[in-house]
Amino acid sequence: MTKKQKSILSIGATVIIVAIVVFLVLNIIYFGAKEANLARTFVDRLADAEYDEAYSLTSAAFKENTSLQALQEFVEYYAVVDNSERVKFNYRNSENGIYTLSGWLYSSEDRKPMTIEMLEEAGEWKISFFSVDPIDLPSKPAFNE
Repeated sequence: MTKKQKSILSIGATVIIVAIVVFLVLNIIYFGAKEANLARTFVDRLADAEYDEAYSLTSAAFKENTSLQALQEFVEYYAVVDNSERVKFNYRNSENGIYTLSGWLYSSEDRKPMTIEMLEEAGEWKISFFSVDPIDLPSKPAFNE
């Protein structure tokens, strides 16, 4: 192999490695961005007492198990949801068609661990589960503050 061929091979290998690294970084950055935005929108609608809007973001199964009135009572019971100011997700997982986000829900006076699950219905992600109970946090070691 000539020096020129080695140089071309080396440049080609470098380009391939850089392309793979860029792909992986972009995948990590954008993995779940749409789902995280849905979760934030859902929490924002609850905090703004826009219950109809929040309820419209939920799945059919959620609606079968939770009435609009029950969702409103849940929010009013948990002041951290009613007065939420910020959400921070520390855990993301996609498995068997269910996307899970967990993290912290902050208000000016409190914070609670939060878990939101969503699934795709008719091409749209919908909230299928929402909890601020620590028992519902994923048991994987990736969840931390």
